Amino acid sequence: RCLDLLEDNVRIATGGTDGTVSVVDIRTRGCSADLPAHHDEITCMAVENPRRRALVTGCKDGSVKIWDARTLLLLDTINNAHAPTRHFLSGGGFGGLMATHGVTSVCLSDRSLVTGGGDGVVRIWGPGWGDGMQSL
Repeated sequence: RCLDLLEDNVRIATGGTDGTVSVVDIRTRGCSADLPAHHDEITCMAVENPRRRALVTGCKDGSVKIWDARTLLLLDTINNAHAPTRHFLSGGGFGGLMATHGVTSVCLSDRSLVTGGGDGVVRIWGPGWGDGMQSL
């Protein structure tokens, strides 16, 4: 579903529909790790800029997780970063549930985390993630 190049420039992290983060070594073309990261589909991920030391993943259930990009250890979790929303298509006999969205985009710097969601809200998270959160 999504991917990003890790800090060593030889591994790619991918986010799957099953909630797993898989790490692939570009040189060997083999999977070097599978992490059971989320309980639902991973919708987005990004590596921290400029140092590339952390990886952030966003999930369809509205949660965000921050990982150490080198060791792949979980550093922090923000539950309910965005409320999961359901989008429907109506009319013409083709009505019904089209998709469910929680976190749809993430961006991580050395100072803040920015998340976007299917709820139409952009959130800026400061140090301590819960402190100084702003919604746009």
